[in-house]
Amino acid sequence: MKKKIIRVVIVLIVVITLVYLYLVFAVNAKQKELQEFKNKIEQDSIEYNSKKGDNDKPIH
Repeated sequence: MKKKIIRVVIVLIVVITLVYLYLVFAVNAKQKELQEFKNKIEQDSIEYNSKKGDNDKPIH
């Protein structure tokens, strides 16, 4: 009986650890993905503004 309780406790610890590691890596991956997306939007915005600026110059 005591061995079964110890086994259950060990299995629970392993499962909780694996779930925790999965969540940590999933959150890190999502944050990296969001940062890359934000950088792409920022770059696109800079390119758009520079192109728009060229077209907005008055003709003399």
